Amino acid sequence: MDASRAVEQALVAALRLPGGPDATDAHRREFATRTMGWSAIDALRRWFGDEDAASCAHTVFEMVLEELVSAGWCPVPPGAVEAVDAVRAAGVPTAVLTVLPPAIRDRVVASVGWQAPGDVLLSPGQAGRGRPFPDLVWAAMRSTAVPDAGSVAVVGSTVTEMTAGRRAGAGVRIGICPETGPAALLRLAGATMVCGSLADVPGALDLATPERHGTGVER
Repeated sequence: MDASRAVEQALVAALRLPGGPDATDAHRREFATRTMGWSAIDALRRWFGDEDAASCAHTVFEMVLEELVSAGWCPVPPGAVEAVDAVRAAGVPTAVLTVLPPAIRDRVVASVGWQAPGDVLLSPGQAGRGRPFPDLVWAAMRSTAVPDAGSVAVVGSTVTEMTAGRRAGAGVRIGICPETGPAALLRLAGATMVCGSLADVPGALDLATPERHGTGVER
């Protein structure tokens, strides 16, 4: 189970709590897919329409996600470690942006022995609003002292990540999409290019020649 699948499973479990719309699990999974990349609390607020109910559901979300991580079901996406290492080796400051709560995020990172994943690790609660708002990208720019959004590359596999990158003014927005995935949706959301995997990102950025000042690798 990859990270997105684990987040989806935890979110669906939280959506089953009383107080939300009368829905089937298929509808809950569709909502989880549609809001993938959002801060979990923002998605739950949208679903329940009530702060107390959303807060209770968020506790369930974190508990289920913690169980999945403990079971080893939430690895770093394939190619992520190598991609960020390659970008950093080119002297480019990096930021790993994720919907995972900080404590769980750090456990996932540690589970693959990745001791220095980029220059910055950020979750929505550390940046302000979650995606699709641009706050995470802007927070990464502040943390890495990057003054010009036009020099930033945002990398992600969801529509909300591409939307956040576009709203932040990132000059390059790379959608990650397998051959059978919704590349057209990523482009509509703002992707300036689409790669088949994270392993393709260093080559897509052509790091050997242009001077890039910042990149955000998202998950």
